[in-house]
Amino acid sequence: MKAHWVALKYFSMDPCIKTASASTSETNLRKSLLGPEAFIDTKQRRTSCEKELLESLNELSSAQNKLSKLSGRLCLANPSDFLVIPCDEKLMLKFNPAIKNASKSIELRNCMICWMLLCVLEDKLHRIQSQPSEHLLQTELECIREWNPWTHPEWLAFEVKQSIQIRPYQYRIVKQLLQNPGGMTQLNMGLGKTSVLVPMLILELRKTNQQIVRVNFLASILHTMTGNYRSILTASALHIKFFSLPFHRDVPLETYHAETIADELALCRESSGCLVVSPQHRNSLLLKQYDKNIFVDGLTHLLITHFLCFFYRYSLF
Repeated sequence: MKAHWVALKYFSMDPCIKTASASTSETNLRKSLLGPEAFIDTKQRRTSCEKELLESLNELSSAQNKLSKLSGRLCLANPSDFLVIPCDEKLMLKFNPAIKNASKSIELRNCMICWMLLCVLEDKLHRIQSQPSEHLLQTELECIREWNPWTHPEWLAFEVKQSIQIRPYQYRIVKQLLQNPGGMTQLNMGLGKTSVLVPMLILELRKTNQQIVRVNFLASILHTMTGNYRSILTASALHIKFFSLPFHRDVPLETYHAETIADELALCRESSGCLVVSPQHRNSLLLKQYDKNIFVDGLTHLLITHFLCFFYRYSLF
């Protein structure tokens, strides 16, 4: 905890400590940020915090746990595990069954979130010191976190893995859409619709929504976008599975086909996955059910409601 607050003296990234640098002049603040001391100090504190967390998770007191670790029955923690444990504290028991005390568990979770904040700060300082233009430098300096990382650890983990920081306007857009189901927002190109906003919505909706999160893409970009999100969200510590449901009216639909589709949807729901479809595939499958009078369990309700986004050329939702 101490490492986090001391490192943040260089730049306020959280609303609760915005006043930390209020007394510092803009010239002095910029000088300290552009100098190597800030980056080196943050990296050292992140490394120290990482070392302490690894020692806490991999520390085993009983001989039985030590043997379980040696035999592979207990996992050996590594820094990538710090990204997912705050999202599910039960995962701590995979590394150290002795961590059953609630206060200890909360303390470790808070330290992991602090470690992620330090990672984001380290990347931010690296960008600030390597910005070629005054405009880009100013953009980084004005990027202040407006959301609570303790409430949204998934977003923080996403920032760490992508080496980015969510912009204030990106958070406001996501917040508006989450608070107004069925709402629409149109954005210009280059504001992070594909790379930031949709992943943020997926991460939040899969956590709070009991239904399958469905993302609609145009057929021309369906495979490209599916591969993109699998590389961002599946091939990462978050391990979010993406399921596709391609279909055409010429494809036969028999009872065993419907059962197979229903099994895939059940797997998607159980794994808190995300379903990726195109309007053509969705409508073809809906109409084919009525043509053959064979219905996939729960499919009609899923494909008509609970969709996340629809892409046109320049608009989101």
